[in-house]
Amino acid sequence: MSKEIKIGYRILKIHTKSFSVNDIPEEQFNSLFNNGNSILNIGSNINFDKDKSTITIDIQTSLTKKGENKQIVSHSGRTVFLINELGKLFNSKENSYDLPNNFLLQLLGISFSHSRALLSTELQSTVYADKFILPVVNPSILLPKNLQQPEREK
Repeated sequence: MSKEIKIGYRILKIHTKSFSVNDIPEEQFNSLFNNGNSILNIGSNINFDKDKSTITIDIQTSLTKKGENKQIVSHSGRTVFLINELGKLFNSKENSYDLPNNFLLQLLGISFSHSRALLSTELQSTVYADKFILPVVNPSILLPKNLQQPEREK
């Protein structure tokens, strides 16, 4: 039987870390989304800062044309969360934090939503405005493998 953990948090900062776009003809861009011609890569990075009591989540996305190495759109969005008493959740024996997966999934979901909005805003001044929007995803695909708990511990 697992005990319930209540963790208080708030968002400290949301911003774009990096953004780049390479123009291609509009008809080529439109054809990216037909017949699997594009590759969308989504990744995440989670950093814990015990001293500042923060968890920083970066969401990286890139869009490339299948068969080419040239990125058409690249974006990295950052969300910083202030976690009440994060230091108390640190397990010095394991050198890790005792956080439930569902809590990290909640933070990842929020961070991904922020990244979707940030990218949409960045694209507004480009030819891709309103043409490329990140899909809604299950945040569990963003949880790094090293942070996933075994099934019996969830």
